[in-house]
Amino acid sequence: MAKAYPFSISLLKSGYVATNSLKEDHRLEAAAATDLPENAALYILDDDPKPPWWKSYFGVQEDLRQEHKGALVFLPVAERCFALSFGQVFHHLNDTAYEYDFGLRVTLNSLDPNELKSADMVEPGVARRKRTQVPVSTELTYLDFDGNSEIIKSLTGKIKKEYEELFKNATGSVALKVNLKLKPNELAGTCETLLTLYGKEDYKAAFPNIQNMAPVKDPIKIASLDEILLQSLRQRDGRVTLMIPDIVDYRDNTCCVFNGDGKTSEIFPDISLEQFYEFLGDDFDLDPLTVDGLKGYRMLLTDVDGNPS
Repeated sequence: MAKAYPFSISLLKSGYVATNSLKEDHRLEAAAATDLPENAALYILDDDPKPPWWKSYFGVQEDLRQEHKGALVFLPVAERCFALSFGQVFHHLNDTAYEYDFGLRVTLNSLDPNELKSADMVEPGVARRKRTQVPVSTELTYLDFDGNSEIIKSLTGKIKKEYEELFKNATGSVALKVNLKLKPNELAGTCETLLTLYGKEDYKAAFPNIQNMAPVKDPIKIASLDEILLQSLRQRDGRVTLMIPDIVDYRDNTCCVFNGDGKTSEIFPDISLEQFYEFLGDDFDLDPLTVDGLKGYRMLLTDVDGNPS
């Protein structure tokens, strides 16, 4: 029996391919491979090994080093391009390069609505996030989802019978996470099917309350909201909250660093807007700050050594 391998699959926006999807300061290297799908491109992360933080803390004498490896495979399919991520390398993609609803939408269109296992939800008003899991597959209402005040960020469950040849279970958020029993030359065909699933609206019948709250896409409204955000940041009035849009396991000692404007911050143990202000510095003039200027800064989750997590 063929072995199933874990895949994290993202869809790039139209016009984005391997050559324009990576951040300027990415640490990935183009690499060759004998079994890549046709027209695919491979980029690998091959960081030098370095000691864990606790080696020097306790004075361990042995030469202990840990390595961080990963890869991104860019796979063109039907005039679009997919990014297959392996290891902690997804953050090397430009934030504007990929579809933010791809994984969740494909999952919603392929899941059996009565076979859900887990859901991550966020309540925007109070920036509260929660994860609900059940031992026996069930429907969305039993996962304690309130369509009038919450947004689904991630969903896990069993697939409808008509899609079981693709995979048995799926987790969808920005990326689609599935186990696939495929050879490399079969990946393009599966991604083409996923692209078709992304374009469907079947989920609206199975999950009628899923879009009671939805992201704002009207450019005029977005411009107005951006201006409110900038004014609050400039005045430091406390009305803005810096949050991570996903569930975070704080047992993993999640820290963060900020970078932008040619510099990188120290490692902060907490994630907050106050830390961002500290990174900018007391003498930083916020008045000329624009939306594009704000988007030039990034927050990266790390472990206590500063390694991306």
